[in-house]
Amino acid sequence: MITDNAEFLPYYIPLANVGTGLGGHSTSNYALGMNHSVHFTLYTKLHLGNLLREAGFENKVRRIPQVFFARLEAKAVSP
Repeated sequence: MITDNAEFLPYYIPLANVGTGLGGHSTSNYALGMNHSVHFTLYTKLHLGNLLREAGFENKVRRIPQVFFARLEAKAVSP
């Protein structure tokens, strides 16, 4: 699973640039401007790690450097 990183400050800056994370969560048009996906919640690395552990999986969460750490990748791996 790849999701937005709630620690990425530019998401909250009220300047929406389509195709970037800038201002993505400062406008209600985020789903339309960002690949038509619906975002139900934001996660930090700690949030995702806790969810994986709670569900019985190993904590395999990393920030993805290709997009300035704006995304998180979580892999559910059985212990």
